Amino acid sequence: MLVKFDPDDPPLALIRSRALSYPDATESVIHGRPWFLGPHGFAVYGGATPGRNKTGHPQSLLVRIEPLDMPARQRDPRFYAPAYFASRGWLGIDLDEADWSEIDELLADSFRIANGTRRI
Repeated sequence: MLVKFDPDDPPLALIRSRALSYPDATESVIHGRPWFLGPHGFAVYGGATPGRNKTGHPQSLLVRIEPLDMPARQRDPRFYAPAYFASRGWLGIDLDEADWSEIDELLADSFRIANGTRRI
């Protein structure tokens, strides 16, 4: 299996500690990237933009976005439409431009959307 991340990457450690704090959350490497599941996937570390010459975003977070929030997030230049995920309601955000309190909110919303729970 092709691994598409550095397991010692500091942003991954921060994402991991936050994502695994949710009830029954687990981590699994799927298609070469760390996925966070609880039981359904709610976050992926790393992504790429679609197209013939995909642009990689190795230090980014893919999350599910609330449909009503999608237009505003899509206009925000910090977010990108990730290959294979965008059509299913996911967006990516590069972590070098992220505010970690916003990352916490994105993870919480994505966990809730994916797993049908109330706001955490």
